[in-house]
Amino acid sequence: MDRILNPPVPVTIPEPAQREVSIPKNIPWGVRRQMLEAEDRERAKLMKNAPVPIEDLEKEMDIVAKEREG
Repeated sequence: MDRILNPPVPVTIPEPAQREVSIPKNIPWGVRRQMLEAEDRERAKLMKNAPVPIEDLEKEMDIVAKEREG
C-alpha cells in the first residue's frame, strides 16, 4: 500500500563538474613562443590548403592579360 500511495523517487546522481583547464597567467616566454609558432604554422597550413575564390583568379587573369597587351 505504501508503494502505491508514495511511489519511490528515483535517485539521481549529480555528475561531477568538469574541471576547466586553466592556463597560468605567467607563461614563460619560451613556452609562449612555442604556442604562438604552433598557431602560426597551423594558420599557414590552413591558408595553403584553402581553396582560392574563382573571382580572385578571374581578376588576376584579367590583370595579367592587360599587362601583356599593354
